[in-house]
Amino acid sequence: MIPHERWDDHRDKDVKTSKEVEAFLKDIMETCIKHNISICHEDENGAFRLINYDSQYMEWFLDAHDGTKPLTEKEEIEMALLEEKNTLPADYFTKMEKDRIERERIKNLKDQEKINKVLDD
Repeated sequence: MIPHERWDDHRDKDVKTSKEVEAFLKDIMETCIKHNISICHEDENGAFRLINYDSQYMEWFLDAHDGTKPLTEKEEIEMALLEEKNTLPADYFTKMEKDRIERERIKNLKDQEKINKVLDD
């Protein structure tokens, strides 16, 4: 059974597994069974090894992390701000956060103006 959540390398948290990732893992599992070969991790060089089929290693394979969904621009900014918060003085972060909030407020106002213009036409 393919887990319905997996670790997302970009977001550093568990996320719902996409249908594409589930289908990919299912295809690989079926291929491994068909050829009596398992994929396992080779610790010394970070590669993987092909060995005779072993369900233990296939369970490991199914725990794959998901790196298929890139961060949105907003998520990238949030991650950068979190990193800055952990490395810069608190007052610097507060100013950066205030600036970011102000930029977002201005952008939202401009977006609302565009919406209003469309509705008025």
